Amino acid sequence: MREFGFDADDREPYGNPLTGPITVEGAAPGDVVVITIHDIAVLGGAASTYAYPTSSAVEYLGSGVVLQDRRCQIDDEGIHWDDELTLPYEPMIGTAGVLPPIGQPSTAECGDWRGNMDLVEIGFGATLELPVFVSGAGLYFGDCHALQGAAGWSGAAMEMRAAIDCTIAVRRTEVIPGPRILRDDSMFAAGVGRTIEAGIAQAYGRLALWLEAEFGRNRWDGYCLLTQVGRLSLGFHQLGVVAAGIERRYL
Repeated sequence: MREFGFDADDREPYGNPLTGPITVEGAAPGDVVVITIHDIAVLGGAASTYAYPTSSAVEYLGSGVVLQDRRCQIDDEGIHWDDELTLPYEPMIGTAGVLPPIGQPSTAECGDWRGNMDLVEIGFGATLELPVFVSGAGLYFGDCHALQGAAGWSGAAMEMRAAIDCTIAVRRTEVIPGPRILRDDSMFAAGVGRTIEAGIAQAYGRLALWLEAEFGRNRWDGYCLLTQVGRLSLGFHQLGVVAAGIERRYL
């Protein structure tokens, strides 16, 4: 049985639910918190999505905005969009970060401490690395999605309640400028800018310096190499979130 929409007893929940802040014992400024994601399990067997009328994409769709909300069952077959279409279940963590050096984090912003990234690479099997700015790190994460396409176009993915199985560790061997995502076949450096263009430039720059520091590839050689084989992942477009990556076979 598929259910679409919300009624009085099944109201749309507040967006971007998080767990934290979590004190990571021993973590100090300059360290790196390493989160290895083993599993992301849906709770409640359903995911919800909706389209915001104020999304930046709406202006290209014409007048007369038709509000959208949809609740979809999730089972072993996948995500049931409607009676004809089933989408794959590809869960991810939309928001993750640590406490910033000044102020407090919000799911409406991003920085080097991170926040609402919406990068699809942060799923099970991935390792997320975050720089630490305050003692204890103040780690938080959540805002899980059952599925999301590039850039979070309408403003909402397949939002779901979830249980995250992960391992958290501290590394002190290096200082990193911002979040990194490692997968079996690829690695990504995250960037964020006031525009997507600025986010792309920052992410690629960070990736080139990472290749130099860890793999000994001169940054200028890496600059040219990434132009040929680099990959981009677009996170939440309204925050300018981008991850630049390279497949490990090129290393």
